[in-house]
Amino acid sequence: MAISTWFPRGIVDEPTAANAKLPVMLCHGEVDPIAKVEWSRKSFDYLSQLGLPCQGNIYPGVGHEFAVMEVTDIREFIQKVAPPAYAVTVAKPLGAVMVETDDGFVQVKDVKVGSNAESSGKIQSGDEIVRVNGKLVKSAGFEAVMAELVAAEGEVSLNLQRPIPDRDIDFSTLSDEEQAARYSRTGVLKVCSDGPCTRQGAKNVVRWLKDLTPAEFSVSKCGCTGNCGNGPNVVVGGKGKEEKVLYGRNTVGIVVKMLREEYDIETDPKMVNQIMNPAKDASFGVRDELVRQGILASITIRGSFEGNRV
Repeated sequence: MAISTWFPRGIVDEPTAANAKLPVMLCHGEVDPIAKVEWSRKSFDYLSQLGLPCQGNIYPGVGHEFAVMEVTDIREFIQKVAPPAYAVTVAKPLGAVMVETDDGFVQVKDVKVGSNAESSGKIQSGDEIVRVNGKLVKSAGFEAVMAELVAAEGEVSLNLQRPIPDRDIDFSTLSDEEQAARYSRTGVLKVCSDGPCTRQGAKNVVRWLKDLTPAEFSVSKCGCTGNCGNGPNVVVGGKGKEEKVLYGRNTVGIVVKMLREEYDIETDPKMVNQIMNPAKDASFGVRDELVRQGILASITIRGSFEGNRV
């Protein structure tokens, strides 16, 4: 994570094999008088040309300083690139279907009913294999991982990681396969972001849900859910529950009650207090003021550095 700094061009011609897929996050104040934002823009272009997955954030009105709105972006970046990890020991045969992702990782595509993998209670579709019997295989490729699994006798010890779902996406833009995967893995919360619900505070509801739910929960925007004018409306599903629409989720208290009743989530009282009393906490105070003024807390640049600001 590079905060208000830059990466000098010409340092490397190409990254080492160990760093070939190293995620990079650049954060820069737009009016920085010391380290010019153009330097960060050039760093973004240079690192992208080297093939590294880069994300750039420009913060309007921020100089050469650490802006409190960066905290949320940093937290989400860490959760994305270093997702929750856990270990499990399972008897063979596992009863899990494995596939190779576009990033070269080996992922659990499906867990067969009644299998040893299902009986473990820990393995879910979407989990990625990091180690097999202690051996690091995260980037070794599909054939190497399969070879280690076949060679294991009796039981196999796995270290897995569970990727965090993108919480800034419109649910309808996901593939049918990804939508089904989210429903099978965890809770799904979709906030109507059509005109009426947006005017009634849908952006705030999305932010509250992101702050109050576990990182693996799917929180996203969606299209009209009907009953316009009685919003913001939230669609709840996943975790084996039948999908339904809840109307008028317009206060923190109602959202907290919804999470408790629908998913048995006991929200952090300190976090709830910070959301309800932003003046007592600088980071929430600034964020709420930016929301009130209609200014985004940050602008995430995924494909290019130009033209992605508000």
